[in-house]
This record gives sequence, C-alpha cells and structure tokens, in this order.
Amino acid sequence: MLLVSAVMAALIGSFLGWRLGFQRPRPSLKGAAWLFVAFLGPLILSWNDLDVFVVIVVGVSLNYAAFLLGSALGGWARVRRGTP
Repeated sequence: MLLVSAVMAALIGSFLGWRLGFQRPRPSLKGAAWLFVAFLGPLILSWNDLDVFVVIVVGVSLNYAAFLLGSALGGWARVRRGTP
C-alpha cells in the first residue's frame, strides 16, 4: 500500500507541477496548497498505525520532487511554445 501511495503522490505532484509550470515560470503558494490537498488522498488510502510516518515522509518527498520536476518541464514546454 505504501508503494501505491507513493506512486499516486508522484503522479498527482507531477501533474499539478506541469499545469502550474506551463502557466507560470515558478510554483506559487497556491500550487503548494494544492500539493498538500492532493497528497491527502493517497495518505488516507494508506492510513495504517505502523506506516503513517513512513507514508508521510516518502509521499511528501516524492510529491514535492515530482511537483518541482513537473513545474520545470511545464515551464520548459511553455518557453518552447513561445507563450509568455
């Protein structure tokens, strides 16, 4: 279940990062808020008394890394298309 949660967190983070990076050159506070909201779904799915701390650390780390990567790729695509 931890693997499913980590994959979902990474997918959600990369999608949000791509959308925000395509629209803006940098992630914003609004994007960070959506990041935490999007992380609650995978966290609830994998809620377990023994794995809560591991799920939070791994999921947030993967989600944020994927968010930054998606934002960078979205910004790169925005520049390649020539959109301001």
